[in-house]
Amino acid sequence: MKKVTWIWIAALAITLAPGAFAGDHGHKKCTEDAEKCLNAMVEKTRSRGWLGIETEKSDYGYQITRVVEGSPAATYGLQKGDILVALNGIALSEDNKEALAAAKKSLGPGVQAKYTVKRAGGKAQVAVTLGTVPAEVMAEWVGQHMIEHHARTQMAAK
Repeated sequence: MKKVTWIWIAALAITLAPGAFAGDHGHKKCTEDAEKCLNAMVEKTRSRGWLGIETEKSDYGYQITRVVEGSPAATYGLQKGDILVALNGIALSEDNKEALAAAKKSLGPGVQAKYTVKRAGGKAQVAVTLGTVPAEVMAEWVGQHMIEHHARTQMAAK
């Protein structure tokens, strides 16, 4: 299974390309200069809602492998082992990539996202008010991106 860190940016919402923001940008090469990229990442992250989970892709959706202590996910009762199967009524599948991308755009801090969760053989609806991405999480994402996409470029240019 592929591990996915959810910026959740919710929101992530949902990002079906693992790590699509913060980190590997879905494996696309970043073409911006480092300063412009840094400013754009920080601005984009500030406008996105944060859930506070890590997941792995499963046969049925995205299984939560970690819930960050004190995160919106923890506050609203999401649990390690839950499987996220839908966001605001949209199934979390490759077939719904465009609809999920559109839904994700509206998921900022303070916005409520409704997740359909498989738990203990049943399904539950969990409504979560998304938070703001903590500074240490933002620093981790931005730092990782800078190392992967800009440090090598600068080193290769020498």
